[in-house]
Order: sequence, then C-alpha cells, then structure tokens
Amino acid sequence: AFCRYIARCQITTSLFFADYPDARLSDVLRALQLQREFVPTMARLQGQSPAQVQQQFLAFAERMQNAPIPRPGTM
Repeated sequence: AFCRYIARCQITTSLFFADYPDARLSDVLRALQLQREFVPTMARLQGQSPAQVQQQFLAFAERMQNAPIPRPGTM
C-alpha cells in the first residue's frame, strides 16, 4: 500500500535532488562503511589502556583507508 501511495504521488521534474549534493557516491558509501564499523570497533576497546586504544584505532583507520569502496546496494 505504501509503495502504491508513493508511486501515485510521484511527479516528473527536471530538478535533481540529492541528500549530499557535493559528495560522490563513493564518498557516501565509504562514510556508511566507516559508520557501520566504527561503533563496534570502539566498543571492543572499552577498558583497554590508552596505548592499546591508540594502537587499535590507528590499525582501524589504516584498515578503513585501504578498504575497497563498497558496491552500491551493499550498505
């Protein structure tokens, strides 16, 4: 029912709208990947020493930097 409602209300327009008009698709996909992995990673670091947190955070940052760009539809 909801999909039919949305289809009924859809209008044709030449105006392009994007939530992130200045971001490329790859930027948004990387941000979603980072967001998805950041919280669980930081939760695992709770209670560790500052040196351990720093070491693990740097490893996480490197892993994220070297990770392939997620494919559209996978996030």
